Amino acid sequence: MGNFDTPGTHRGRDAEEAVPRHLSPRYLRQREFPALGAEGQRRLSRARVAVVGAGALGTHVLDLLARAGVGFIRVIDGDVVEEHNLPRTTLFDLADARRFRPKAEAVRAHLARIDPDVRVDAHVAELYPENAEAFLADVDLIVDGTDRPEVRYLLDDASRKFQIPWVHGAVRRSSGTVVAFDPAAGMCYRRLFPHPPKEARNSGVIGPAPTVVGALQAALALRILSGQRAEAVGRLLHIDTWTLAVTSFEMPALRPSASGPEDPCRNPEFPALEASTPDVLVRSSPGSGHPEVVLHPLGGKPVELGEAAGRLAPYGEVTLTPSVLRAEFPRPLRGDASSPLPSPRTLLLFPDGRCVIAGTDDVEEALFVSRLAFGT
Repeated sequence: MGNFDTPGTHRGRDAEEAVPRHLSPRYLRQREFPALGAEGQRRLSRARVAVVGAGALGTHVLDLLARAGVGFIRVIDGDVVEEHNLPRTTLFDLADARRFRPKAEAVRAHLARIDPDVRVDAHVAELYPENAEAFLADVDLIVDGTDRPEVRYLLDDASRKFQIPWVHGAVRRSSGTVVAFDPAAGMCYRRLFPHPPKEARNSGVIGPAPTVVGALQAALALRILSGQRAEAVGRLLHIDTWTLAVTSFEMPALRPSASGPEDPCRNPEFPALEASTPDVLVRSSPGSGHPEVVLHPLGGKPVELGEAAGRLAPYGEVTLTPSVLRAEFPRPLRGDASSPLPSPRTLLLFPDGRCVIAGTDDVEEALFVSRLAFGT
């Protein structure tokens, strides 16, 4: 967590030199920016932001918001740092990857070294309908750092229900898109994408794409949080960092329509928020597109990771930290175990009992692996 000696103040060399945080010399060049000024910086120091996802987009957004002086940042991410994340992200290093450190915890640690006065509320969790209100209802802005379409509809419903603007970003290969939605102006993601866009598997991505799109998301966030909400929303920008092609235009489709009650932005129901998360989810892994199965076998009850590590050690390579257990199985755990699998199965087990079994879409196989972990 961050360290505020007095809310809204910045510690000098001694207590008597304390000045309001937004007037700290750290932010001098930002205050000199006419569109921001001292009042905009003051607003940033009091702002509360939730960033959902701490991957390629989210880490760049988090880094820039913390450096800009946003006072409170909540990060929600249920994944761990792996070496293949490093070319596209900031805030993480090789030590994080070798420890399979949860991304949310790594973000909190790295941001504390950048500015200990920023309060970072880190959650090693995925965003579900059941926890969305607790994570999102008390902030001033939501920023999309996820690459899951179903989560974006959840963000959109939360935005409409709690009347909170949100900034969407997406990348693919060398290009990306950014746009801000404001429910108070009758804008929503569902009007732009009534149905989930088709996701391309294994399309690849280069580092400059999330770096640029994340920076643009952060710029929109700063504009909204500093009091320029109306000017920041409703314009979509698409950029290709390889060809340098840029397209930016107002989105009439985001504005309120005359379509009546069937307009998704006027719908009094919130289907994504009102859904229930199944105990078993089969989905594509972020980034790679490889299949994975997510299980909640204990219903959120805490699990002893050390005991699970002992049970799994005979079957594969196990890495244990206080926050996550990772096990890799190079050979089948059922049937003929004499020949290696085409791709290893990987288990991530978290203290709340959530299991992610990557490398398979076979639910029975995933359940077998989880039973080994839990000794059931």
